[in-house]
Parts: sequence; C-alpha cells; structure tokens
Amino acid sequence: MSNSSLSALYQEFSARGWTKKCTGRIFGELAFHFVLMITSIAVFIAVDNLLVRLVALYFVALGSFGMATNAHSGSHFAASPRNKINWLLTFIGYPLNVMISGTFWRHKHVVVHHPTPNVAGLDDDIDLLPFFALNQKDYTDAGRLRRTWYRYQWILVPLVIALNGFNLAYASWKFLIGRLLDREQRTVLHWIDLGAMTLHLVLWVGLPMLFFTPAQAVGFWAIRGVMMGYTIFFVFAPAHFPGEALFLDPENKDRREYLRNRDWCLLQCATTTNLKTTPFGNLFCSGTDYQIEHHLFPGIPHPYLPKMAPYVKAWCAEHGYPYRTLGFVEGFWKSWMAFRNLKPLAVGAEGARLAVAGADGEMITERELAQYQLL
Repeated sequence: MSNSSLSALYQEFSARGWTKKCTGRIFGELAFHFVLMITSIAVFIAVDNLLVRLVALYFVALGSFGMATNAHSGSHFAASPRNKINWLLTFIGYPLNVMISGTFWRHKHVVVHHPTPNVAGLDDDIDLLPFFALNQKDYTDAGRLRRTWYRYQWILVPLVIALNGFNLAYASWKFLIGRLLDREQRTVLHWIDLGAMTLHLVLWVGLPMLFFTPAQAVGFWAIRGVMMGYTIFFVFAPAHFPGEALFLDPENKDRREYLRNRDWCLLQCATTTNLKTTPFGNLFCSGTDYQIEHHLFPGIPHPYLPKMAPYVKAWCAEHGYPYRTLGFVEGFWKSWMAFRNLKPLAVGAEGARLAVAGADGEMITERELAQYQLL
C-alpha cells in the first residue's frame, strides 16, 4: 500500500513539473560554486591579512563543497536525461574537485548505501571498524582493550574529522586501482576516472608549484582537504548518525534476500533525518539537507526537494512513517554524540522502540511501532 501511494505522490510531483531534469540550473549552480572557489583562492593569495585569508578559506571550502554536492545529483543520474552529462558532472565535482573517484562514489553511495541505509553489515557508511564503533554490538564484540578505546573515542572525533576527506581519497584510489586491475569489471569510465583523479593532482599540486614553493602548494592543498573533511561531516553525518536515525540489524546478511523482504519506504524514513538550513545553506547543500525526500525519490533533481518537503512530510504522517528534521548545530552535536552513546541495532518492534527512546527520550507512537515490525 505504501509503495503504491508513494507512486501516486511521485505522479503528483510529475504533474507539477518537479521530475523534469533542470540541467541548465544545476550547471549554473556548479559555475557559481566554481567561481566562488576560484575568486576566494585569488583573494587568499592577493591579500596579506590573516582575517581576510581566514574568510577566504571559508568561502573556498563552501565553493568546493558546493561543487561536490552539486555533482551528487549527477551521480544519481538526476541532473540530466543524458547519462554522459551526468557522468561529466560527477567527474567534475568529485575526482577533479576533491579527488574522490566518481565511480567509487557512485558504487559506495548509489549502489551500496541507498538500498540499505544504516543496515549493519550492508551499509559501509556506518561501518567504521576497527577504528571507531557506532553501535552497541560492535562494542560488545570487541576485545577488552578496544572496548576501552571505544568508550573514549568521542573525545578525539572532532580532530579525526579533519582526515575524513583524505580517507575518502584513499578509499577512492584503492577502489579505482582494484577495478582497473580487474579485466572483467573495468570499463572506459574507470579510465576516465583515473585521468580525472590524476588531473586533480596536476591542477591542485603540480601547477601551483610553478608559482609557489612545494611546501606552500602542498600545504594549501592539505588545508583544503581538511576543510572538506569537516564540511562533509557537518552535512552528511546528521543524515544518518543521530539517534533519531535507526541502525538496523538485518538478521540475514544476504543483500538480495534483505532487499526482497524489506519495506522500502519505511527503511528510508526510519534511518534518515533532514537538516534544517537557510536558502543560503540549501544552495551549497544541493538537496543533501533534504535527505528523506532524496532517499524516497533519488532520481528527482535537487532544486525541487524543498518544494516537495511539505508533501512528503504530510505523506509520512498519513502513513505512520517517521519524519524528523534537525537543526544545523543540533545535527552536528547529535552526530558527534553518536560516537559516545552507541546505538542499539533495531530488530523488530522492541528494537525500534529502544532505539528511538534512547535517542531523545520520546517513545514512538503505536502506529509507528506497528510499521517498524516490517523491518
């Protein structure tokens, strides 16, 4: 019933013109983010004033992040009806911009994460072992020494976030090289991806060395990488890390079996939260602040998501699905505290009750509870 009603909601969005690809607008936003980033870099270089340079770095980070989130629509093939254009946007926003492989991102985010968000053993985004634990099962399964570390891991998280971007770059190279060495899996897209990843190093490290010292060139590249690590965490972590977003135990680790038996709508709503931003923030988030709408309709271009939000919220209320929105600071705080207050893995109705009650002290409704039994 929920899937058919979701289809009806999609048809309503289609009738309003919200499913039409708005390629021109998306590329216009990309151009804006790029100009902001380049202009801010120029200001950083030209003005010898610490305060001005700090402000410039802030806008460098915003522009870089805006390019990446803008490419997020491309990775979902939601920016253009032509897949070549979607891949072009993906390669510009990820490997060229922040040295995150486009094929890696699509596999990690679109192929793996979206079908099974926050499902332990199936969603790599919540598997931070062995360095960090996010759920109580990982803690209890660990040895004594590691459990001691997990009790205090949250203290160092704000510092470790700085390495987030570099970790994604490392995972990208590992994935891409593995694909290129596998004759059965590699495609021309992987070779293009390799070229874009290499070109990133040429443009961001090699070229600046012609005008600045190697230490200055590498130093600025590293600072930009650190800032990207923080912006990624501030926007993406609140979507799935806070206690309001359930962690689920599939009981059956077979992905195909799990996908056949899940309530897809409930899975997306129960494991995802939205992030409240301003129109200014939404411009740079490119729809990643409307994660519930995006997870339910991943193929719809991000400019329409704010318009869809009231309808999706009403639809969730009608069908008993959770719909939660966190403030920007609140989202960061609860994402950070997820490393201190490890979440249980929800199994059936009682597991869902404990998970949600432990998040904010509020029990879910009986209607929601009945729906959670379908997980």
